This record gives sequence, structure tokens and C-alpha cells, in this order.
Amino acid sequence: MPWVAVLGSHSSAAASEPAWVPAEARFLRDAIADDVPVLGICFGGQALSLALDGEVHPTPVLEASWDPEIEILDETIPPGPWLNLHFETFTLPPGAELLARSAAGPSAFRHGRHLGVQFHPEVTPEIVAAWSERYRPEHPELDYERLARDGEANRAPAPTRAFELFDRWRERSAIP
Repeated sequence: MPWVAVLGSHSSAAASEPAWVPAEARFLRDAIADDVPVLGICFGGQALSLALDGEVHPTPVLEASWDPEIEILDETIPPGPWLNLHFETFTLPPGAELLARSAAGPSAFRHGRHLGVQFHPEVTPEIVAAWSERYRPEHPELDYERLARDGEANRAPAPTRAFELFDRWRERSAIP
């Protein structure tokens, strides 16, 4: 059975440029119409929200940490901490179930077979280091040393949590 996973991006899910962003939104709407399960992570969660008639907007609270404060509302989402590093966030699409939230708003939702998360279950300390270098010129206010230190502290447990999340979504979505 096919399924789709959409990961993060430096682009806004609400942007009209570059051209691949609106094309991604059309692709997700087609997948949803065809009942193909979608997993959206950060940008992907935002794009999934948009495809389901939600909204994307600048985050009211900058989240840039391994956040232990995400409030888990459903067993689909294992306890964190989860890495939050985003500058926009999504609204809960009509008909979606809120699975987790943080100070910035929804952190995870389910809509039928589809799962959108604002946090990054897929990251490694190396990915976080690369993102830190990318964002440092634009966002010098972020605590990059803390991100690196907390990334190392989560090196061992993070993959286990991520695979638990992915397995729970796969099982709930009836993906063999």
C-alpha cells in the first residue's frame, strides 16, 4: 500500500514560490482524495494542514528546543522530548483530532489516516548541527549550543521514540 511522508523545508508551506511548494500542496490534496495515508513533519505537517483546509501562520512563540513541555493528548504521540525548530505553525484543520499541543499551538493532529506533527521526530544531532549553521545568520537569538547539547543527550532515546511514533501511525493507518 502506498503512503506519503513530507518532511521539513526552509520554505513556507503557505508560499506560492518556489513553484514546488504549491505543487506539493496539490499532490497532498490528491493523495488525501485517493485515501493515501500522509505523514507530515514540520513543513509537512503545515502542508497537510493546508491541504485539509487548515491555515499556516508565523508562530506566536518561537520554539527552538528539545521541548519536554509538549502536552500529549493521545497515545499516538509518545512522550518526548521532541525537537521543535520552526518559525511558522499550523491550525487544526476542520474535522481533525488534536493529539498534542505546545505553547505555540497544535503540535500534532490526526485526520482520518493522516498524521501531521509540528516537531521533528526524524532528527539526529548531526541534522540539528546543520540546521543551526543554516539558521544562525538569520536567527542569532537561538541557543544553538543548547540545541547541540540537548541533541547529544537525546541521541540514544530519540530514534526509539521516533520509530514508536511512526509505528503507531502506520498501525492506525492500516499500512502493512
